[in-house]
Amino acid sequence: MSPIVYVDPGWFLSIQEEAAPRNVGIADWAALHWTGAAHRFEQLAGQPYYEDAATRAATFLHNALVLRPFKDYNLVVGYAAAAAYLQLSGQTVTVKPETLWSLAGAVRAGEEDLRGVARALQSWTA
Repeated sequence: MSPIVYVDPGWFLSIQEEAAPRNVGIADWAALHWTGAAHRFEQLAGQPYYEDAATRAATFLHNALVLRPFKDYNLVVGYAAAAAYLQLSGQTVTVKPETLWSLAGAVRAGEEDLRGVARALQSWTA
């Protein structure tokens, strides 16, 4: 089992600052907070929502695509956060852009859920 890494909304915002252009604004502060808040709650409660790193990382990509906390670049930031989270968990993600875009389209269309994003991330890790 991968180590459980705890992050918070500030960590997610720092990923946004690294992955997206500086002038991309916040579209929804509550969505931004929620995208990282589950991990912070877990740390306080002492009980993880999800045990495996891929599902925990998938929350960033899935929530960014569904909740759209930023005015633009939600896919870029969500994927960057998921990849960074997996790297902190000792895993490396490698995916072709068209495969990522296909997954994002399926999530946005409501055809793929959090578990599907987690399965995809798992299949892209080494």
